Amino acid sequence: MINILVCDDDKDIVDAIEIYLAPEGYRILKAYDGIQAIEMMRKNDIQLLIMDVMMPRMDGIRATLKIREEANIPIIILSAKTEDTDKIFGLNVGADDYVTKPFNSLELVARVKSQLRRYTKLGTMTQEPTSNVYKTGGLEINDDMKQVTVCLLYTSDAADEEDSVDLGGRRILKKKKRERTWRRRGLQKKIKQADT
Repeated sequence: MINILVCDDDKDIVDAIEIYLAPEGYRILKAYDGIQAIEMMRKNDIQLLIMDVMMPRMDGIRATLKIREEANIPIIILSAKTEDTDKIFGLNVGADDYVTKPFNSLELVARVKSQLRRYTKLGTMTQEPTSNVYKTGGLEINDDMKQVTVCLLYTSDAADEEDSVDLGGRRILKKKKRERTWRRRGLQKKIKQADT
């Protein structure tokens, strides 16, 4: 399960964010100032942090700087500061995204999903094997990540005996990986040939 830490001194905002994100399958942990956020980061396996800027004890900017020394997770700053200079400063100190208050709940959920997608697929997170991944033939359904992957094999009649393998009357190329993008009815499908 993906753990998200929400840090804001306004408990109503923290509770509202939990209401928006929990139905998406995320576990929400709560902190109400920067010091609590740092402590929770050290004690828990957190995959994403939503951080307010203006908080007591330690503000979100100083907490972000401290967290960046120890963790490379996505950080979304959620702030009432709306000036471009504030946004640029927040991004320059280590935030991956900046959302201004008041915020649209659907937009926040979309930004969280986007950051997690980058982190889990392209970033440093290693996914543990899960029992919620179902595979059959060339189809894989990951219920936790809400993803479906389809693997199709590319065949060629031009392959010679040494570079191909026979699968039920079709010749499949060996040692050649090809990636093709097919567009059909406005949908993009990425098809990779496995090295057989």
